[in-house]
Amino acid sequence: MAKTKKKKFRQVAALPYRLNGAGYEVVLVTTRVSGRWILPKGWPIKGQRDNEAAATEAFEEAGLVGRSRRTALGRFTYAKKFERRTEKVVVDVYPLEIVEQRRQWREKDEREVKAFSPIEAAAKVAEPAIANLILNFFASLEKADRTIAVSAEATLA
Repeated sequence: MAKTKKKKFRQVAALPYRLNGAGYEVVLVTTRVSGRWILPKGWPIKGQRDNEAAATEAFEEAGLVGRSRRTALGRFTYAKKFERRTEKVVVDVYPLEIVEQRRQWREKDEREVKAFSPIEAAAKVAEPAIANLILNFFASLEKADRTIAVSAEATLA
């Protein structure tokens, strides 16, 4: 009896962030149906690297333009409901440093877009795995910022 190979479902997501006067913030979007807060995500796009596809999703869903890293910071899984079944989807998450937010974008009238502190963003998302990715990413950014500041102080001394 031949085994049938189960198709893997995979998506990409952006973790859009920026540094402002009060510190780092994360931009989240709501889902179109339930209104839950999520990271912008979607299916890989033929002809684009995964980080580029994640950046495209951030633009389409939130009007965000930025610099994406080629390496995923982590992944999470969720159950996606299709018309006749539910499948497990693995999502690779790519940091996206926001450069600007456009005034118009494809899904502007379909979703809410809002910036939160990393701690607030982690509390807003329903999936604990996404919350952990957010908190761990910003902990590593803040550690790097402190290291840079200490190096700069040593250089000036």
